Amino acid sequence: MKKAGIIGLLTALMVLATVSTAVACHIDIKPWSDPNAVNLNSNGVIPVAILTYGGYDATKTDTNSIMFAGAKPVRWTYEDANGDGTIDLICFFKKQDLNIPDPDGDGWAYATLTCHYDASKYGEYYFEASDLVKLVGQ
Repeated sequence: MKKAGIIGLLTALMVLATVSTAVACHIDIKPWSDPNAVNLNSNGVIPVAILTYGGYDATKTDTNSIMFAGAKPVRWTYEDANGDGTIDLICFFKKQDLNIPDPDGDGWAYATLTCHYDASKYGEYYFEASDLVKLVGQ
């Protein structure tokens, strides 16, 4: 086997190993409610749960790195937001600070949360997750 072939094989194996160990971050905007109605013209805060799910441990989220629709959380708490028996991270964001565009003008939009996951054993990872919201009071 040629040197280029070995390097290619090793690169493919490294990519495969990286992909197979990846975990997804899941969020729930306004847990406990459906639909996720948001009035950006009102005061107050909106809760967004970062769920412990499928290998992602929400308690290891770097809270200083969290951004949701362009805003930083004003506070957070740890509790089971979805009733599955695991501890989730619930962050609260000022509605006035959120930037959730309505691309189709139909009142429905995806809002995105980004964060870092500090798993010192495995390194630090960047995550992005979205959830659908119904924009009201426009």
